[in-house]
Amino acid sequence: MTDNLFTSDTIFNNNTVIRQPRNGFRFSSDALLLAWFISNKTSSGGALEVGSGSGVISILLKKRGFRGDITAVEIDEATTSLLKENITANNLDDVINPIGGDFFSQDVIALQERYDIVFSNPPFFSSTNSQLLSDNTGKYNARHEVLFTIPEFSEKSSKILKKGGNLFVVFPVERMQYLLANLERNSLYAQEIIFIKEHQTNNPSLFLLHARKRKNKNAMPLKSINFITIKNSDDSLTKTGEDIFYDTSS
Repeated sequence: MTDNLFTSDTIFNNNTVIRQPRNGFRFSSDALLLAWFISNKTSSGGALEVGSGSGVISILLKKRGFRGDITAVEIDEATTSLLKENITANNLDDVINPIGGDFFSQDVIALQERYDIVFSNPPFFSSTNSQLLSDNTGKYNARHEVLFTIPEFSEKSSKILKKGGNLFVVFPVERMQYLLANLERNSLYAQEIIFIKEHQTNNPSLFLLHARKRKNKNAMPLKSINFITIKNSDDSLTKTGEDIFYDTSS
């Protein structure tokens, strides 16, 4: 891959470097939010990431101390090469297994009720949202329901999760009902929701969701709803914001 088409970005701490396209789809704060959220909820289990991109979420999870093995699935061939490169560069070949292919193909992820955890930064927008069209195919596909839809994601995730297994996603507040309805149709029930506010005076635009696959016929009630604020009024990071973006463990 030609170097001038890519950047190498140091994130979280001095030992975490992610190579990504200079002009294509680049990870955003969504990825760091989701890695922080998952690491605060669980530290072990067999995990699968859907739509891994450059691998930033899986890599950050391991850097945050997640002890389980992670399977990272990415459909785009060029992006899969980048995913593998980043896993190797961060010395995580033994604990993150990159798979190039379609998550929804039986040849890629065939076993049912296999995983303890599924996580994803899924497409935020409907493919019919013409106001958000992009000239960059990779960027458009990453943010729109083109390669997979939320109903498809919900159904397949439920099939491969163990009973009582955990699902983690980050998603826009404006489409919250759409996501929750599709998950519940597939026996995945919201357990915790955290609304994300950039500043205290802002309305939240994103939310983090922890859902679980029910163990029996009984519905699982929502246990917790919280708000977090990323920045203070002077645009400095709040304590929570620092925990999300940087390694504050040392």
